[in-house]
Amino acid sequence: MALGTWGARWLELAPEDYDPAIVLWTWKKRIVVSKLPKHRVVVRFDLVDRPKERFWLVLDRREVELCIKHPGFDEDLVVTTNSETLTRVHMGHLPMEEARRRGDWKVDGPHDLARAFATWGGISPFANVHPVRLAATG
Repeated sequence: MALGTWGARWLELAPEDYDPAIVLWTWKKRIVVSKLPKHRVVVRFDLVDRPKERFWLVLDRREVELCIKHPGFDEDLVVTTNSETLTRVHMGHLPMEEARRRGDWKVDGPHDLARAFATWGGISPFANVHPVRLAATG
């Protein structure tokens, strides 16, 4: 944890670091399964800056999977964003609600599931670590 905290303080991201596969792989590991609905939920991520790539999280209290091919289940939610916003939200540099207000994060699906999505986790354990660069500028 100490090394991760140090890294979070000094990490400077560039566009080549906004890799949705890595972000979502880490996101899936941070899901709090006890907060998930009792039924399986499939979330598709549409990235406006990478229209040829699609990702799905299959969320179940027994298992959480990241898929790069359609998982064979109907999608319950669709998150539309871009790679940078996805990365910044995951890292805790941009609150999900603020990204939504800016128009950079949209969750479509049944209202109760869309509202609950933000409570299921996925955010980096280092989200509360303030990067040196951000602290110096703001």
